[in-house]
Amino acid sequence: MIYKRKYYLQKIQDSLKDIDNILFIVWWRQVWKTTLLKSLVEFWIIEEEQVFYINWDELFEEFINWEQFLEFLRIKYWVDVHRIDFLIIDEFHFIKNIWLILKNLIDHVRKRKFKFKIICSGSWSWYKFLEKAEFLTWRYEVLRVYPFTFGEFLDYNWFKYYDFNISNIELFVGDLKIYFQEYAKFWWYPEVVITKDVNRKKQIINKIFQDYLTKDVAMFLKWEEIFYFKKFLKKVVNNIWSVFSVDSLVEKLWLGRKVVEKFLFIFENAFLWKIIYWLKTGFFEGEVTKKIKIYFYDMGFFNYLTDFLVNPGSLVESFIFSQIIPYILDYEEIYYRRRRTGSEIDFVIKDKIDKIFKLVEAKSWNKDNIPKIILNWLKNKDLNISNVIITTDNLYKVREEEGKQIIFVPYLWIEKLFYK
Repeated sequence: MIYKRKYYLQKIQDSLKDIDNILFIVWWRQVWKTTLLKSLVEFWIIEEEQVFYINWDELFEEFINWEQFLEFLRIKYWVDVHRIDFLIIDEFHFIKNIWLILKNLIDHVRKRKFKFKIICSGSWSWYKFLEKAEFLTWRYEVLRVYPFTFGEFLDYNWFKYYDFNISNIELFVGDLKIYFQEYAKFWWYPEVVITKDVNRKKQIINKIFQDYLTKDVAMFLKWEEIFYFKKFLKKVVNNIWSVFSVDSLVEKLWLGRKVVEKFLFIFENAFLWKIIYWLKTGFFEGEVTKKIKIYFYDMGFFNYLTDFLVNPGSLVESFIFSQIIPYILDYEEIYYRRRRTGSEIDFVIKDKIDKIFKLVEAKSWNKDNIPKIILNWLKNKDLNISNVIITTDNLYKVREEEGKQIIFVPYLWIEKLFYK
């Protein structure tokens, strides 16, 4: 049975109305991009006779141009492109000359010579995608598909997370924590979630990450860099959740700065982790700058690298990151803020257009204390803050401070505040 990923299906459905732009569905392998595309028919969002779906591994020819591509579809599959509403190309980036083909196709769609919506999916390097997508300026939009959130994990296991009222959270915290023990250990890849046998879960994780390291990452490295790359990865894992500088990595690893920056760049653009930079406001003294924090998109990888010996209780901050990052919009950026005294705001979400800030502080206690560093922000009237979210173990409370809404919410319920 195909699981209905409602959030992404709604995003795709909204995009279907605009045929003048190609929709690219991108992210790392094994997040069910293909399953998501096929579920468009499964859940009656589009009708089967409206769509032509093709995977790159069905295409053995090399296409010189878009006419040859369409002619191939007509001859081999009897496809009349004037009678379909949707053209879906899975793993599109493997097709030779695909960017030029897509550019010409969308230009003809815009001239109304064709009337189908083009949807492409791929597991490609993010920077490589953006580099090639320059062919399609103003002709595309991107949907990043993440693996299961905790809410989807619960929903798949028949705990209807999205249907419960957040004010009733205390009634369900015990049940949520039982599920969290499994989720925090194996995290969120769909195939791992749906597999019940623990040993089988480990085998799947091992296969996913071995493929990732030997295929997706290694293709960007020279053979002499492989040894240092593994050493670098271990050092980052040991410093996860901490602030550190590129210079400190250079010093500890005895590697050149360009090599360290290359490794950081590769992993971020191959969808393993996200680098969070400091937010320098200019309104406060003693701000830490030029240091970074790293969060794995998938803590299953982190557990795998540490032999599954991580205490789930220590993962709260990374868990919160993983639950809010799928809902960060294109015009938003996520930062951290830290003072030299060590006080910190874990996540600062900035609306780049309206210059509005949303603050998220990761805690796992049951206090309604507001950290001093946040109070200082609230008192500064030059900083436009929409609201503040402080996570707890099981306390839910809403109060006002300096005219701003402060929401205390159990960390296992954090997705509810961001799910749109």
